[in-house]
Amino acid sequence: MPYQICPTSIDDQQTILELWQRNLPTAAAERYGWLYREGGACDWTLQDERQVAVGSVGLMQRRFHIRDRLVTAGQAVDMNVDHGHRSLGPALLLQRKVIEAACEQDLPFVYGLCDRRSQLVLRRIGYHLVGDVGRWVKPLTSEPFLPQLRCWKRLRQPGCAIADTLLWFATSEAWQRRPSGARVEVVDRFDERFDALWRRAARRFSILGDRSAEFLNWRFADSPDVRYRTFTLSDDEKRLRGYLVYHFSSSTAHVADLLYNEPGDLAVLLGELLRHARRQGMESVVFESLIPESIARVLKRYGFWRRPSNWPLLVHAAKATESQWRNEGLFELQNWYLTRADVDTDT
Repeated sequence: MPYQICPTSIDDQQTILELWQRNLPTAAAERYGWLYREGGACDWTLQDERQVAVGSVGLMQRRFHIRDRLVTAGQAVDMNVDHGHRSLGPALLLQRKVIEAACEQDLPFVYGLCDRRSQLVLRRIGYHLVGDVGRWVKPLTSEPFLPQLRCWKRLRQPGCAIADTLLWFATSEAWQRRPSGARVEVVDRFDERFDALWRRAARRFSILGDRSAEFLNWRFADSPDVRYRTFTLSDDEKRLRGYLVYHFSSSTAHVADLLYNEPGDLAVLLGELLRHARRQGMESVVFESLIPESIARVLKRYGFWRRPSNWPLLVHAAKATESQWRNEGLFELQNWYLTRADVDTDT
């Protein structure tokens, strides 16, 4: 069946939303304006021989500090194809359009985060599999992990109380004290202090995405799907030492992003979140990310376990510059620092 790919116009928004409803049902309608109008992403529609829209894909620009250089790259987003057209061909056409557009926009590389089914498509057109995003989980209560046996029913409540007490005393946040002069606040928007923190942090991470105040306000403060809150840590001169973005969903606290000056600053922010999550009755804390070992050590000290993830990171670079980017470590998992800030969706 012949297909054609057309740029999506403002008048086509309803068509895209109908495609999302069929193929990306968790995507909110408000997300389209947030991503493609306010966020500056561009998208294309896949049409069949009757000029009926049967799929779409998008490309957004993302800034990265890569070894002290500021680079504007691309992220492939929102690929979806109607069920009756889910052969390899239509998906390949959409992703080839993304690569073609990235070349036209002089974007040196494109990255994508996808499910296992889409991974085959991306690798077919030259994406490199970098590795899986980690899922770090910390239980805050023992109840979900205790036996469900009938004989345990009468002992369950006192057993949970004892186990939760032991769980609390075994965690680092129970004994943590806020350093002298440190100030912790909860904010909803980001200011110029975050720009300075991003510049400082870029010296410590090989590949670090945009964490400017402008970007963070768009990504979190203006998110159409989730209400995010942010813990900030500052010193006695009001200089920002770190932040942690989070939201609550059902009984889980989700860490969406964090950045800091020193590991001790990260420890303070984690302690604040964990105590707050317990007070709010959360059962667990989850942090999906690609992180260096220095952060992993702090998470482990605070009782986080790394769990399996089905969320791979893939990267595509033009053939002419692929060897250069390989030398820069672009395809090596340990060089990336990636969180929900670097993802286009909250679901």
